[in-house]
Amino acid sequence: HIKEVIGPALDRGEIVITDRFSDSTVAYQGYARGLDLKLIDSLDLIATNKLRPDITILLTLDVKTGLARNRALNKGDRLELEDISFHEKVRKGFIQIAAREPARIKVVDCSESLAGVHQKVVKILSELLEDRHG
Repeated sequence: HIKEVIGPALDRGEIVITDRFSDSTVAYQGYARGLDLKLIDSLDLIATNKLRPDITILLTLDVKTGLARNRALNKGDRLELEDISFHEKVRKGFIQIAAREPARIKVVDCSESLAGVHQKVVKILSELLEDRHG
């Protein structure tokens, strides 16, 4: 995906938006499933050729509310079937990753209205684009 889609788009000067990247692997496989974080990082550096997002927006919400929202949307993939402790570990993993990289990872609380969350995300992205492109 990086070689065929993301890399060529970046080479053309395009903005690439994706819903998941390396942080998800670390949170789900490392923090939640207990796989070695150093091994995950080493494999990720090979797989991504050290590519990192300029910015990551971490949408956060307490686990029970998030799962309830997914159920209301009839979202039922295999990860949704995991127990609550798994989801708590994933969330804590993402929060720890964000704490290590606050310049890149912007945490947005999703417990408020959709409009409020949208405003926060637009503000974060607008500031980034303004800083980069004037």
